[in-house]
Amino acid sequence: MMKIFKIIKAKLRNKNKITDKWYHDRMKICNQCPLNSMNTESKAGLKYWFWKILNIGKTFCTKCGCELEAKTSEEMEKCPIGKWNQITE
Repeated sequence: MMKIFKIIKAKLRNKNKITDKWYHDRMKICNQCPLNSMNTESKAGLKYWFWKILNIGKTFCTKCGCELEAKTSEEMEKCPIGKWNQITE
């Protein structure tokens, strides 16, 4: 149940006010990732379209389905393929 509250909080957070370097580093990594919904060539399949609708057209990770701005803004979240591991806080 706590995960749902975390997701809602992350989706409603004003990302323009986040000054933490780790957030901006994560977004930079995600913006270049081939699993980013804006970068993927494969936009077919029920799962892709379900996540696109669920994220209200916002950019999302095609591996886990999370909206990228929301996921990257939660400090305890992890990249599903470990790309954030190299970021030093």
